[in-house]
Amino acid sequence: VQSTPGQGTTYTVVLHLKTVDRQRDALWKEHGVQRALVVCEDLREAERVCKLLGSTGLDAEYTSSGYSALQIVEQANMQEECFDLILLDRDIHDQNYTEFTRQLRGISFIRRPVVVLLSNKPEHFISEVHKSGIAKIMPKPFFFSTLKDIVKELDLDAEKTGTGTTPVKVNHLLGRRFLVAEDSTVHA
Repeated sequence: VQSTPGQGTTYTVVLHLKTVDRQRDALWKEHGVQRALVVCEDLREAERVCKLLGSTGLDAEYTSSGYSALQIVEQANMQEECFDLILLDRDIHDQNYTEFTRQLRGISFIRRPVVVLLSNKPEHFISEVHKSGIAKIMPKPFFFSTLKDIVKELDLDAEKTGTGTTPVKVNHLLGRRFLVAEDSTVHA
């Protein structure tokens, strides 16, 4: 921090962060994930996420519709190319995320993929998410490093089938309010 009266204050923050390894990665194999489906109303964002996942060695598809996603999951199961993971945006065409997960859980003949909800306001949905069988909430915007941490935490063993029954872990900072004080009305 450097401060001079009448001239202002300069804050310098140095963060040492690990880079995201986007190379083909053993993460997916180690944690039992071979295929993912991205369900997102914004098709450009869904395509971006799929390309990013593809660049790391994961087979991924996308759609904007909940009903279309259900058909894709059923078709993949009939061809024995099951999805292990569904990244479900809170906003999708034709139905809400809880209805989608309820219908997905109602299909008895499929191997159930683990569902991760993408939401920019996860603190509002924790109770609904837990009831619907969603394994985890992932904050938006989508970052591969965040997904990587979630996959490691869920640890979908390759020998197990996804059940989507992993309990939602509560982030104790979600929904908290923080006060930041500033002595200048210009910055307040």
